[in-house]
Amino acid sequence: MAQIKTGIQNIQFIDLGVTPTETGNTTFTMAGNQMQWYPFGNRVQVNVGGNLYYGTVISSSYTSNTGVTLRFDAGNAPLTGSLSAVATGFPSATNHALPETVFRHKNLIRNSLMDIWQRPVSVTGQSFSSGSVNYTADGWKLHFSISSAGPTLAVSRAELSATTSNVPTLAQVGVYVTNSLRLSCNAATGALGSGDVVTLEQPIEGFDYRQVAGKPLTVSFWVNSQITGTYCVAMANAGADHFCVQEYSISSVATWEKKIVTFPKPPTSGTWDYSMGVGLHVVFCLAAGSSWQGGAGNWTAGSAVATSNQVNFMGSASKTFMMTAVKVEEGLQATPLEPYTIQDELDRNKRYLVVLGSNGNGTGSYYSPIMGYALTTSRVFCVMQFAPEMRTVPSLSVINALTSFNLLGSTGATYNLLSIQANAGGTKSEIIDMTVVDTALTQFQGTILNYSSSASGSIIFKAEL
Repeated sequence: MAQIKTGIQNIQFIDLGVTPTETGNTTFTMAGNQMQWYPFGNRVQVNVGGNLYYGTVISSSYTSNTGVTLRFDAGNAPLTGSLSAVATGFPSATNHALPETVFRHKNLIRNSLMDIWQRPVSVTGQSFSSGSVNYTADGWKLHFSISSAGPTLAVSRAELSATTSNVPTLAQVGVYVTNSLRLSCNAATGALGSGDVVTLEQPIEGFDYRQVAGKPLTVSFWVNSQITGTYCVAMANAGADHFCVQEYSISSVATWEKKIVTFPKPPTSGTWDYSMGVGLHVVFCLAAGSSWQGGAGNWTAGSAVATSNQVNFMGSASKTFMMTAVKVEEGLQATPLEPYTIQDELDRNKRYLVVLGSNGNGTGSYYSPIMGYALTTSRVFCVMQFAPEMRTVPSLSVINALTSFNLLGSTGATYNLLSIQANAGGTKSEIIDMTVVDTALTQFQGTILNYSSSASGSIIFKAEL
């Protein structure tokens, strides 16, 4: 049976009998023009000292011989002088020979590459105090609760444009990554209280989760931390009455590492939502007191986000934790990351959040004026259209100054806003009910809700999980 298993795996790959010569830990050459067999994106099996490794061709060229560069699946770079054979592949589900472009739209995670930040937050970071639950990058929720006084947690968008170490490389991921989410604490918390917890979570909507409900799941992601040791990823149901925790290890300081964590199929017992509520919580833990700890490896009744082995990331000040290229998919094998177009990704996230005004981040803001009319001399209605349709009827809130907005009347006069609220609406549109400082409007006068591009205020419509 072992021989049959090996044969089935090996039959996916064809050894053309051309002897390879190792030229680096990810490169080799072959005599003659072999480029038709080793094109970009093709799968390759290499034999190094009797050990088989699998990778993807990321470049190939021919002059006097054929030179090939690989990206290996596990992030390793195993080529040595013991390289004895290479084989080019054809399709399989795992250790596959399919080009990576075949794998599209399998990822349950929104904003996997941390590109969308509709909320106002600068790249220098936004600080949160203990006890807060805040969304950061679109889709990502920070739970931060530390009983000792003083610590704050800074969240920022770490950009490739600032420094290349902020993201993993194209050769590592296979996709050009330009952003990661970075966390940093300002003060050390050496001893955690039993109820202390710091997690980064993405809640997955039930409509999306139902596609993989009752099936094993795999989480893959790239992580970089200045604190090494054991970390945990957890999953929990909508009612937080069933959980499963798995461990992973960060072995090198401030080094991008790919992690793959598998979860057994979730149970059907407990409180699960298969519609517009939370179908599944996916939780990345940075610190957890004893009340948040549990066993690893199996779905269990209760609520936990870590094991007792979890590193206390809050135990050292001014250390950073960065994460990007996150994927959650059906099955027990990690497949290549599937990037969405920026418009598709933005539309996915606008189901949950729409920002009117500035966010300072270059993604997700509405700058187009919104038409309205004066109901009275001091009260105005405008209709905000949502495209795409939002998950539920959104709530409305204002961040920073309402003075960032004004009303432009039909005569060209501008009117300062006194208050703003949602009057009525649904998932496709909402009436914005505003009052102005002075009673100087003409009843039924046409107006435009206007925004100053030099201002920093935002009107936010939230339908988040």
